[in-house]
Amino acid sequence: MAHHLAASEMTPEAFAASSSAAAFAGAAAAGAVAVFDKLAALEVARRLEWDRRRMECQEAADPGESVKSFLGSWVECERSIRCGLFAMYTAAGMPTAASPETAASGSSISESMSNLSTSDSTPSTACTPTSLPDAVTVIAGLDAFTADILNMERSAASASYYLPTYDQKKCALLVASLRAEMDEARKVLLPKRKFAFSKKVSRTRTEPPTATAETASTANGTTAPSLSSTCHTATNSSSSSSSTAHQPSQPAADQSQGSAGTAGSTAAATAAAVEEPDSHSFQPNARDIALVQSGRGLMNVTDRVIVLSGEQLEGGEFVLLGLQRCSIYLLGRLTMLRISRLQDCKIFAGPITGPCFVDAAQRCTFVIASYQVRIHRAQHSDFYLRVRSKPIIEHSLRLRFAPYCLEDEGVQSRLAAHRLGVDVGLWCEVDDFGWIKAVQSPNWCVLPVGERLAGVRVPDVGQVGSVTAAV
Repeated sequence: MAHHLAASEMTPEAFAASSSAAAFAGAAAAGAVAVFDKLAALEVARRLEWDRRRMECQEAADPGESVKSFLGSWVECERSIRCGLFAMYTAAGMPTAASPETAASGSSISESMSNLSTSDSTPSTACTPTSLPDAVTVIAGLDAFTADILNMERSAASASYYLPTYDQKKCALLVASLRAEMDEARKVLLPKRKFAFSKKVSRTRTEPPTATAETASTANGTTAPSLSSTCHTATNSSSSSSSTAHQPSQPAADQSQGSAGTAGSTAAATAAAVEEPDSHSFQPNARDIALVQSGRGLMNVTDRVIVLSGEQLEGGEFVLLGLQRCSIYLLGRLTMLRISRLQDCKIFAGPITGPCFVDAAQRCTFVIASYQVRIHRAQHSDFYLRVRSKPIIEHSLRLRFAPYCLEDEGVQSRLAAHRLGVDVGLWCEVDDFGWIKAVQSPNWCVLPVGERLAGVRVPDVGQVGSVTAAV
């Protein structure tokens, strides 16, 4: 009753102020609800965009660039090397600090692999000691293990562009540890003889030095056991080098000619391996075949001019396999372009919002705008590029580079829409993974201005070629 009396005794001004305060509180509550709804909608949109980008990254990722597979191969090589050393120590009757399984399990690479996955790990190979090895077998085994360590170091350098920094440091530490263990094994298993004066015995030319070695091995009647390794098999290079060491020395002129001939033959063999890739080794994987069958690629096409518009491409991946004397125009956005086994072709593509892989191309011309370009086993080809990172070449020969030259209004607008509208000059900063010297690589050069294509435009083709081709 007192409340009603107080309300009735309120002045009109006080009553109006109370009503406006209540209305303001209600409006504030409604505004807060609207703000929360807007924030929730923004969060949903952000998550959808994140999922979309993650799917694009997964589609554009190279199947061979798997950190898990790389570390798994390293674990197997490490276990193989430690297993071989353990077998040598055991056969020689020398104690070791730990078994190879224990040493490998304590390495950082093995810990990284256990963190990645434990279900895919393969059981380690048992290290069964062989009979007492001779010096030749020990030298051959240690040389093979040293070669394995060198291959591990090279593979880590090749995979440095996709390996995390933490794994790169752990790989470097593991290589240093294996090198130290190999040096210690050489000191223990192959100790240097103490210095002593000995009387030289002249050999007669009637009995070649190899005959003495063969007689000694026949008298022993034993066969040196071979040490198996999952990475490489121990070769007989050490035995051949030891027999060569006993042969009579040649004159200096003959030796110089032999070394020059060996260097020339090595260079010729390397050039032949680069210029003539094995045609029988080309076998497209199931993923590429599925892309071709679904209309996302061209395969085994000869003497054709094909123009594909943006409506036909509609983003995603695209592959070009086994083409000869073709001109291909891909005028739409792609997330990845994979090219393999092309001869005498002209390829015009862009924009590619991901990587472009070129493998085994001969006498081709590429006009490509892509985020990243990687070239492998290519020769006698020209590349007109607009890229956002340095081009990478490997095992290639006689490549020439120039800036992007496709001039078309539609193409330029698409490039600008996907952050490729401006040439940042990275087309001429090529990284040759097969050339580690500080001087210019002989495998590529800048295309002279007088020999470059000028103002290339998309041709007016009446009939657009079919995308699918026979597998």
